Amino acid sequence: MEQHPEMPTGCEITRTADPGGVTLSWSAYKAGGTRLTRWFLVLWVCAWSLWCAFALYRGLIDGGVEPFLWAAFTVLNCAAGLYWMRHEYLPPTPERVRLEPDTLRYHPGTGPAASRSCAELPDGTVVPVTPAPAVTVSKAAIRGFGVDRVNGRQRLYFDADGRRAEIGGCLTESERAWLFEVLRAWLGQAADRPWERGARHQEGSQA
Repeated sequence: MEQHPEMPTGCEITRTADPGGVTLSWSAYKAGGTRLTRWFLVLWVCAWSLWCAFALYRGLIDGGVEPFLWAAFTVLNCAAGLYWMRHEYLPPTPERVRLEPDTLRYHPGTGPAASRSCAELPDGTVVPVTPAPAVTVSKAAIRGFGVDRVNGRQRLYFDADGRRAEIGGCLTESERAWLFEVLRAWLGQAADRPWERGARHQEGSQA
């Protein structure tokens, strides 16, 4: 594989090379759930579990259908809490791009929710970013890589098979700039740094 440019200081992108290609990976979810949210979910599940036990006890002692209906309702609430706890506590998997001689394989990674994939704007504002779906595309099908700005947020994307896929939404601008150079070098395009002129010009059609 071709030589990659030097990574910027503090770059969190991990590069792994093997005989079949190079895999570049990074955290896709930098804004996970807060400790308060997690404690709330724990208390939610515990409270509804106790209420379920109480409803079943009343049903066995007093008879009737109503306590068992309440028990069924509490089970649903417990299940909802456990579902969100699973999203909060399971570690996310990284977003990654694998570059093979003739193929690009992109995976958005996994995390608590799509809205937790967040980018920090230059002014410090944090905005949600919805990752593109996983895609495997041949080098010949890729029209090119581009960088632009939408509502102040820098985007890195590629066009292939009639659709546009944004990648690296959670990266810093310096990390995204490095990744952009690597992707263009893999595609055989000349070096370019559109972010240095505001990154307002796009290659290809608008999204």
